[in-house]
Amino acid sequence: MFNCPRSCKDDKNQAWISPGGKIEALFFWVSMAYFAAKAIFFALRIRERVFPDEASWYGIVQVFSRAVWLPVDSPESYPFGLVTHFPSLYFFLMGKALVGNVFPISDLFFLRLINVGIGLLTIFFAWRLCCLLTDLLSARLLFLTMLTNSLMLTFLFGAVSYDNLVNLLSVMAFYFFCAFSLKRQVMPLLFAFISVLAGCLTKITFLPLALLFAIAILCRERKHLQGVSAYFRTIFSPTIKFDQLSAWLIIGIMAGAGLTLYGGNWLRYSQLSPSPDSVLSLENALKYRIFARNYALTNYKNGHISWLEAQRLALQIREESDRRDTLSLLAVAREQKLHPTSVEPTMGRLHYSVAWLGRVFPQLFGIMAHKNMLKESKTDLAPYFIMLALALLGFLLRVRAGAAGLMNCSGQLFFVTSGYLVVLMQLVNYSIYKSSSVLVLALQGRYAFPVLVPFYILCAYYFVVAWPPRLRLWSTATLGVFFIFGEFPWFLRHVTPDWFF
Repeated sequence: MFNCPRSCKDDKNQAWISPGGKIEALFFWVSMAYFAAKAIFFALRIRERVFPDEASWYGIVQVFSRAVWLPVDSPESYPFGLVTHFPSLYFFLMGKALVGNVFPISDLFFLRLINVGIGLLTIFFAWRLCCLLTDLLSARLLFLTMLTNSLMLTFLFGAVSYDNLVNLLSVMAFYFFCAFSLKRQVMPLLFAFISVLAGCLTKITFLPLALLFAIAILCRERKHLQGVSAYFRTIFSPTIKFDQLSAWLIIGIMAGAGLTLYGGNWLRYSQLSPSPDSVLSLENALKYRIFARNYALTNYKNGHISWLEAQRLALQIREESDRRDTLSLLAVAREQKLHPTSVEPTMGRLHYSVAWLGRVFPQLFGIMAHKNMLKESKTDLAPYFIMLALALLGFLLRVRAGAAGLMNCSGQLFFVTSGYLVVLMQLVNYSIYKSSSVLVLALQGRYAFPVLVPFYILCAYYFVVAWPPRLRLWSTATLGVFFIFGEFPWFLRHVTPDWFF
């Protein structure tokens, strides 16, 4: 269904690592430099307690930095939640990196700059993925412009956040999976396994993505199972190459760590990720702001604690924004108790899907953190929706012409991307909405970032092919200029001094 790019055809052995042309390479490095400058600006200028959850992640990193290997739960860690029984690869790596901070900058700035580096790696692998999927230069340049000028993504890479490593590993998994699908080489597949396993050791929400990748690989390789089984028999053969043996050793270690973590949690707590009060005493668990919020809200709604007790718990939360949010949620719950007939009925899944998209989209092109800067006006959002509409039109035109895709793994790519969004929307966010009756609770656009890159690739490609060839350059340039001026310059026009140190 997809055609292999010319770059793939030119070099059969190294297609999955080959560089692009000179024009594209120049555009790529200019885009990387501009992205790096913006992310560094955010890292060095945005004050503490503005980035989403950075105070907690920075606190956990400090706990890990003081441990010889892995830390244990202690009074030092209680305000940040559990530091055991959860996927902690990001915090382990950042903690060990923090030990090596010999530079004349604070630990916070040091970690933020490392996260900028993670962002640059993410852009690099995203660009290589796009080069694998299409040889349409205008689509690749438009994709790069879109990716490096999405405000929330750029903003997040200037912060200390384990979402940054998750985003990098997801892009790497997509890239190596597609490289294997196109060229049938072993090493890209092994790197895909490593990326997926590392993601599972970074954040529990990577598990659905790992499952979707596994299903996609099994569906694609169902006709080659005999060859796959024959290869697996060579793993223990003396003739296996050193690089493959090393990759399998890493895979074995990571798989063992994942089974120990999630299997141990399931056997001991009947949960893949135990609640803090399952591991700690309730008194210590309540020192963690998120648990305190959920505990106060749930127990008040269930009638286990009174209104005054719930307020008392909320007022003990140290973070001002979380304390304010908890009091607001409790006020909603109290109103529902006092006036149940005035409460709007819970939305059905279809209605919720529309509302979900309406909340997530502005958060992608604005900022949703402890301080918000959202694009909510129709004027600001209209061009993005026009882009989506034209991309959908381009897809329909290609389907009608009998050429629906970009390459021969488009089906699997679309399956993983859409499947993850459905899981996030319907199984995670909708469940939270039903239990809380609050649409915005835990609804963050950045949670969709693990599949943002393939989504952008599809949008860029089908937007370009929706136009006649003679108009593609102008339409692509117009949209690209809008993305550029709608991101960092838009931020500078709307930011206030209280965002900065």
